[in-house]
Amino acid sequence: MSVAVSGSSPQIKYEGVVGGNVTFYCPVKHPEKLQFLYLQKGNDFVNGYYHTRDVPSPWSNTKMDHSNTAIRMYGLNLSHTGEYDCLYMYNDNTAEHMSVKLHLSITATFSKPKITKRCKDDDVPVGCYVTCTSHSGYPSQKITWQTEHGHSQMWKELNNSEVLSNPTTKMINVSSTGYMNCSSGEMMVTCSVGNISSVKISVCE
Repeated sequence: MSVAVSGSSPQIKYEGVVGGNVTFYCPVKHPEKLQFLYLQKGNDFVNGYYHTRDVPSPWSNTKMDHSNTAIRMYGLNLSHTGEYDCLYMYNDNTAEHMSVKLHLSITATFSKPKITKRCKDDDVPVGCYVTCTSHSGYPSQKITWQTEHGHSQMWKELNNSEVLSNPTTKMINVSSTGYMNCSSGEMMVTCSVGNISSVKISVCE
């Protein structure tokens, strides 16, 4: 079931995180007079009710609160991102459909970055390669490096890349590799994704 409504209204924005919950509130002034209230995503019925007839089955991860015309959505994933419409009409014979646009943005927190090093082996005769990885975040973020003890001029970032961790979930893994030539001795290195930092390691000790 879907309802088409002409005209547009300001968009109400919601934010959620993967695995979390969000509650959509339809700004109904007189809930006791409602004939129907639907939440739709495109032409797909999400949840709602009609006072005098049956409605399609709601999404299994949603629940309607009739007391305050709120619809709660559980177990968010990235496919839930997008624009929704809250559609309703009062039973006072005005026959006017009200429409409110809602937009849901969803993010996923990257894992704590893991930092590893590889020094002075057959492939690295002089310095150290240091690699930082972080998994299952959204949207993409670049890894940043922090160096201590005044030898940052000896540090070189070689790459900063991303890859889809799963084509279905659309979440992203990120990685970066840096190189320290060790000519100035020991340096402490950490890496970060957003405000999440790795442990601090010693390089060229």
